[in-house]
Amino acid sequence: MFRSVSILLLRNDPLDVVWRESEKSLDFVRKAGFRDMADAIVSEQRFIATMQGRTATFSTFSDAQFDEAAFEAQLTGDRMRLVICWYWIVKLKTRFCQGTMPRRSRQPTRRRRCFGPQPPRSSCSTTFTTPR
Repeated sequence: MFRSVSILLLRNDPLDVVWRESEKSLDFVRKAGFRDMADAIVSEQRFIATMQGRTATFSTFSDAQFDEAAFEAQLTGDRMRLVICWYWIVKLKTRFCQGTMPRRSRQPTRRRRCFGPQPPRSSCSTTFTTPR
C-alpha cells in the first residue's frame, strides 16, 4: 500500500489522484493495525499537501489537521527505522523541490525543473549536470 503511493509520485501522476490513493492505503493499514506503514503514508501525504500549497508555509508540513512537531516527537527509537528514515527523506525531498537546500549540499550541481499540468509547486524532477 505504501509503495503504491510512492510509485504514483514517481510516475508523476496528478497529486489529487495520488492523494486519493494515499487515503485508501492509509485506511487499509490503519484497519490492519500497522502503525509504522500508516506513518510512512502520512509522510507522503504531507509531501503532497506541501506541494499543493495546503500547509501553513512551504517550509513546514503543519496545517490545521497536522502538527509536525508532535508527529516528529513520536518517531522514537522503538519505531521501525525505515519509517523514521522515510519521514526525513520525504522532508528532504520537499526542501529540494522548493529549492531551499544549501548550495554546497547539492553536488553535483542540480537544476530543478517543474513540469506537468499542475502549478509549478505540484511536482518536481531533477536534471543532473556535472560541474566544470
